[in-house]
Amino acid sequence: MTNPPPVEPRPSRNRDLGFDDAIAMLIAFGTIGAVLWWGLNQKGADLAQGVQVTPSAEAGSVFEGLTVPEGEASQASGITSSADQAAAQSAGQSGLSPQVPRSDLVPAPNNPTAVAPVIIAPAVVPGRIPASSAAIAPPSELVVPAAQATPVEFSDVAADYWARPFIAALAQRGILTGFSDGTFKPDEPVSRSQYAALIETIFQTDAAQNPIAFNDIPEGFWATPAINTAVKTGFMKGFPEGTFLPDQPISRVQVLASLVNGLKVSQPASPTDVVKLYQDSAQIPAWAVPAAASATQAGMVVNYPVRDVLNPNQPITRAEISAVVHQALVAAGKLDPIPSDYIVRP
Repeated sequence: MTNPPPVEPRPSRNRDLGFDDAIAMLIAFGTIGAVLWWGLNQKGADLAQGVQVTPSAEAGSVFEGLTVPEGEASQASGITSSADQAAAQSAGQSGLSPQVPRSDLVPAPNNPTAVAPVIIAPAVVPGRIPASSAAIAPPSELVVPAAQATPVEFSDVAADYWARPFIAALAQRGILTGFSDGTFKPDEPVSRSQYAALIETIFQTDAAQNPIAFNDIPEGFWATPAINTAVKTGFMKGFPEGTFLPDQPISRVQVLASLVNGLKVSQPASPTDVVKLYQDSAQIPAWAVPAAASATQAGMVVNYPVRDVLNPNQPITRAEISAVVHQALVAAGKLDPIPSDYIVRP
C-alpha cells in the first residue's frame, strides 16, 4: 500500500505585518487624526467668536430686514456683510491673513430691533450764521422767540407751497399766527397796523410806550402799543399830515425800507446799479432806491414767481412778508437760512 503524499500547509491568515505595511498604516491614521483635530478646533473657534456665515445673503442685499452694507460702509454701521465674513473665513483656512482680523467680525443680527442707531451730534448746526458773521449788526433789542416743539400747520398752506418753509419758521415762533379757522390766508394783503404788530413781536424794548398822537388812531385801538413800538424803534413813520393810515395795505418796497431803517442796514456804494438786476427797477420810487438796494445786498428780498421782478408798489401778502421778514432775521444772524429759488442773490 502506497502512502499519500504529505499535504502542503495553508498559508496563515494572521501572518505578521511587514515593515512597509506598518508605515503605511501609521501615516493613514495620523492623517485622519490630524483632519479630525483641525476640524474640531476650527468649529470651536467659530463658535467662540460668534461668526455666522450666511452664503445665501450677498453684500448689499436685504437680509432679516436690514440692508447689509459692503466694504467700509459695513465697518461704519457695525454690520459685517456675508461676503466679508466668507472672505475672512476662507483666508483663515488657506493660511492667509484675512483683511479684517477675525476678532473684529460682527455677525449679522437676527433681531433688527437689537441694533441701536448711532446718533452723531454735530458741534456746529449746519447753515447757522454766527452772530459775528451776520450780514448786518442788529440792535440789541431784536429778539426772536424760541421755536415751539410742535410744528404749526395751516389748512390752506400746501406742502409744496413756495413760502411754506418761511411761514412755518415764523409761525413756530409765534411771530406770525393764523386764524381761528386753522387757515393762514397767505395771499391776503397786510395792513400797516398788522405789520406794526409783527415788528412788536420781534423787537422787544423796555422803553416807555407813551401814545403817539396820530389823528387817525382812535382811543383804545388794538394796535396802538405796536404802532408806538414800530415808530419809536425806527421801523415805521407817520405821514406829514399827522396820520398813520393803520388800515392801509403796506407795499412791498415800504416793508423793505422799514426793515432796512429799523435794522440799520448799510447802503451799497451804488444803489442804482444794484437795483438794475430787477426788470421793473424803473417802478421803484426814487426815495426807496437806496433801501431796495440795501435790502437786496443783504439777501432780504424774496420774489415770487419771478426772481428778478420786484413788484415794488404792490401790497405785500402774508406769504411774501413771511419770506422777507425771515430773510431779514437771517441777515441779522437770528435764524437759519432756508434754501429757496426765489431769494435774490446779487
